[in-house]
Amino acid sequence: MGGHVPSHLGVDSIVIGFYRDRQLHYAARVPAGFVPLTRHQVLERIKPMETTKCPFVNLPEKDAGRWGRGLQQRR
Repeated sequence: MGGHVPSHLGVDSIVIGFYRDRQLHYAARVPAGFVPLTRHQVLERIKPMETTKCPFVNLPEKDAGRWGRGLQQRR
């Protein structure tokens, strides 16, 4: 996991990637599929891992494309 997309319930989706040459590359955004309580619990567990630096070397585009909504680093 390289990040998440927040929602008013906690976690809307998880942002995943894969390592190539010791660098994390963006792969996809996966809908969480959790019930509301679990969404909040997951958010509380991952909050301490937040960083200001994007972990992906290929930051996804901020504009929506043919594969869905855009994605960008939260500031």
